[in-house]
Amino acid sequence: MDPIETPKAPERLLRTKLFHSVITILWWVGIWGLSETVLILLFKNSVTTRLAIYAGMILFVFLMIFISPDIVENF
Repeated sequence: MDPIETPKAPERLLRTKLFHSVITILWWVGIWGLSETVLILLFKNSVTTRLAIYAGMILFVFLMIFISPDIVENF
């Protein structure tokens, strides 16, 4: 029995996906750094407040995905 060969993705598609992945990672790191810097400046001594803000961000994202699930398909 001959093994089934998986077709290879075109080189251009691989480069495009890699480029999009790198851009997404850079965006995420930038947003994280900015939000962390702002939160430290505003709430330096209050770990509880920072945790509440981060939890609020996560809940907001879950709410947006619940309201509009097609958001996830864009990633």
